[in-house]
Amino acid sequence: MDYIPGPHQRLFKIFEEIRRFVGERMNVHKVSLDPNCPRDFIDAFLIKIQEEQKNSDSVFTEESLVGSTINLFVAGTETSSTTLYFGLLVLLKFPEIQGNNTHVLSKWRTQGMFVVCLEGSSFNHDSKSYLGT
Repeated sequence: MDYIPGPHQRLFKIFEEIRRFVGERMNVHKVSLDPNCPRDFIDAFLIKIQEEQKNSDSVFTEESLVGSTINLFVAGTETSSTTLYFGLLVLLKFPEIQGNNTHVLSKWRTQGMFVVCLEGSSFNHDSKSYLGT
């Protein structure tokens, strides 16, 4: 693929940047790792790497940590974008749904069941827009 010119070459550079970033985050986590209190996925994986150090057949390696972290990020991004895409398609196909949802959200807000209300282009942070008021 190195010999074929085109925009795909930029994709390889971006992927390497992501891989480098995850590697840097892994190194930061290594320095501050507390085996008794894992903070996130990277900490839990690093603890498992330490536990499996003597097992030569272990799949828990730093390279697999970087790969798994990137896979989780990509999967989350894809899921979110697909959900938004289909949500917008439904609103385009059935515009009456948008009107119904606006009525339901207004009803919830007046009953104090809506946490934050988006009115116009800015968030409304008045006392009625939080739970329990």
